[in-house]
Amino acid sequence: MEGELRQRIRESTLDAVLVVRPKEVRQESQEVVTGGFYVPPPGYYTFWPFWNLAYTSVYSSASYIKQNTVIRAECNIYNVKDEKLIWSGESDTMMEKSFEKMGKGYAQSLYNQLKKDKVISKK
Repeated sequence: MEGELRQRIRESTLDAVLVVRPKEVRQESQEVVTGGFYVPPPGYYTFWPFWNLAYTSVYSSASYIKQNTVIRAECNIYNVKDEKLIWSGESDTMMEKSFEKMGKGYAQSLYNQLKKDKVISKK
């Protein structure tokens, strides 16, 4: 299989090959607040004490715990001619019900990072 794949890549018009592989899968918990209420702070005379007190005056009244599956993926780009590594990176992606939606989001993030790192040009 490896030999056939290597031969097809060499015969192609590709400049580079992108290899993405999962490295780790983990579960993370996240509290999702669904409601809350505001209790005004005690009397104030200037704006700044009020500003600081306002942050501590919001209380959540309802929430739930959401379990997220996080996938850490490694991405490597290799030059087709000499098979040398051009670029490497890792990222975390949250597993979604729609694999297609998750894949498109991952691809867009990867594309944006490669443009930022000037590995690919804007087209």
